[in-house]
Amino acid sequence: MANKRRKKRNVCKAGKKKEAPRILTDDLAPATKTERGLNQEDPIEREIIKVLRNFRHNIAAELARKADKLESPLSETLQTSPNPIPDKIQDKMDAFHCTALLRAMAESDPKRHISRNYFRNNSGIKESTWSQFFGTFNQFKRSAGITLSRGAHRHGLNISKHAGSDQYEEIAKQREGYATKYDRDNPERWQTMVIGSDFHDVEVDPFAFRVFLDTVFRIQPDIICLSGDFFDLYEFSKYTQDPRDFNPVERLWFGHDMLYHLREAAPNAQIDLIEGNHEMRLLRHLADATPAMLAVLADLHGYTVPTLLGLDEFEINYHGRASLKARSFTERDHKRELERNWKVYFGCVMAHHFPTGQKMGMPGFHGHYHLHQVWPHRSVKYGGPYEWHQLGSMCKRISHYTDGEQWSNGFMIAHVDTHKELPNFEYVPITNFAVVGGEYYYRTEEEKIWEDSDPQRVV
Repeated sequence: MANKRRKKRNVCKAGKKKEAPRILTDDLAPATKTERGLNQEDPIEREIIKVLRNFRHNIAAELARKADKLESPLSETLQTSPNPIPDKIQDKMDAFHCTALLRAMAESDPKRHISRNYFRNNSGIKESTWSQFFGTFNQFKRSAGITLSRGAHRHGLNISKHAGSDQYEEIAKQREGYATKYDRDNPERWQTMVIGSDFHDVEVDPFAFRVFLDTVFRIQPDIICLSGDFFDLYEFSKYTQDPRDFNPVERLWFGHDMLYHLREAAPNAQIDLIEGNHEMRLLRHLADATPAMLAVLADLHGYTVPTLLGLDEFEINYHGRASLKARSFTERDHKRELERNWKVYFGCVMAHHFPTGQKMGMPGFHGHYHLHQVWPHRSVKYGGPYEWHQLGSMCKRISHYTDGEQWSNGFMIAHVDTHKELPNFEYVPITNFAVVGGEYYYRTEEEKIWEDSDPQRVV
């Protein structure tokens, strides 16, 4: 009885044994071009041919279909291939043998993606055999010619980025001609400019804007320069947003309302808007028809860039030299293009949104960083020393993506002798009060940004 049970257990064990690798026959798929080029007389290449014959047999068999599910070896000594190449043969393999093996496997099953794990489980060689020549599996595949080389890949990217940028040029054409469309010629020697930057539409500081607007009304400047980011358009930001809070139309109308008050305060002034990175957002999303832009188009069907920015309605010059094509390139290309947005007044005042303008060798200003700073320079042309200003912002010193309390508020007044090309800058800082030409302004309760009893904390 015991002998019967023992015999029965042996039968069960025999039934659970794994099947031995199937015997190879000549009834296989044709050998690939790479395999046919291998030398049967060479011991290394003969072993590679054996692996490839077994691999071609397994393609049609169930073993090949399960190959991707095999557990990745945790050690190079663990061989998962049914017919591994002996170690003494692998030690003699060079880069040619490795690439020939990989290329032949790819040619045998052209529809299959040859992953690192798949090659490890089916090639019969250890990773160190090929990695000593190529380092990474991607480079191994490039050397075997089954993926694009680095140069060919870059060339393909260059083609795709240029092809993908055509729609941006259609939008760029809408801003053509607006750099000088509403110029106001004034032959007077002495010219006055009022300059503000980074208003950010609904994020504008109400007290700062009131001081700015009243200064414009009192001075009646020849030129009002809005040095970038007059609009904020948070919905088009690269920072994380909740689509349920999208309201770009309200932001655009708010910006129009500010432009209306500026034009009403100084009906004869030339108003220039320098394109900042936030205005560029609108143009890019208009070209891409993103979800935020579709919300705008639903309410403003048929509107163009000039109408969305209020250029014709309020007679605004728009200075944007940046190529919109850069939006489909790298981030570095995009920033480099934005640095081309600038304007020179009277041959002696550079208006820019980025600090790049400081390198152009003349007095001027830029915005973007929301913090007032001054750099001294020297030039015989401008009477010796001259200044370059980084303007404070006109928006609230509150931000969801950074510490807004490190910012400062303010704007600038420039007086220019156009005959001698000499400017004098008068910066107006804004805290909980401001002083312009002897006139004092105080922040009201409605204009407070924080509810805070700390006397050291302004506004």
